Amino acid sequence: GWADYTGYAPPNVTADNWQSLLENTNQKILSLKQEIETLNGSLAGMSEENEELTNLRRFLHSMENVDEDFEGISDLKFVYVAFASMPVKNCEAFQTATANLPLYRKQTPLTEDSCFMVVASAGKHKEEVERILRTYHADIFQMPPDLPRNVKEALKEVNRRLKENEEKEKAVNEAIKRLGEESKDNLAAFKETSENILTLLLAEKKILQTGRLATIKGFVPKSKFKELTQTIN
Repeated sequence: GWADYTGYAPPNVTADNWQSLLENTNQKILSLKQEIETLNGSLAGMSEENEELTNLRRFLHSMENVDEDFEGISDLKFVYVAFASMPVKNCEAFQTATANLPLYRKQTPLTEDSCFMVVASAGKHKEEVERILRTYHADIFQMPPDLPRNVKEALKEVNRRLKENEEKEKAVNEAIKRLGEESKDNLAAFKETSENILTLLLAEKKILQTGRLATIKGFVPKSKFKELTQTIN
């Protein structure tokens, strides 16, 4: 992981080691990039899941508030009952379209732009009711298979998952913050290494272009490296 590189210091760049240093630096930067992408991916996934859970919780609350027994209704054989959400702008048109059908209808606000709707009819009208609901862009509710069929129990489970995701999000955000603090100095060191490699390559290119090539090996104090480069150039 990225923590393995904490405290990384830029090494001396020479004609003999610049290629291995470049590969090593690239690998460390790639490791950091992958770790950040993994953490950001986790946050994005949890954010999407939380949005779905929040919408589901809102719908289940509406079912609870109208005191509808989903578990019992779903077992009825001769009565069709649909729970659905519908855009507010379509609700009046839906009422008009179903005016001549023997329906029980009940609707309550769900969000600013949608309403929660309960529609009940004789079982023989199921296909026609569903067709009309779809015509007016209703989203017919089906209890997710991984949730209890009892509305109150389903709500408890949804709230538990939201709480669990809240803790996970907190841990991931802390990991991102910690990674930023740990990588700050390392990135500066990687930048310096890259700049030193570039300086070396530019110097070699210039020497090759002149047709006069000489190899000098030795050590020079870091504070004198820039002066030496200028003198050679």
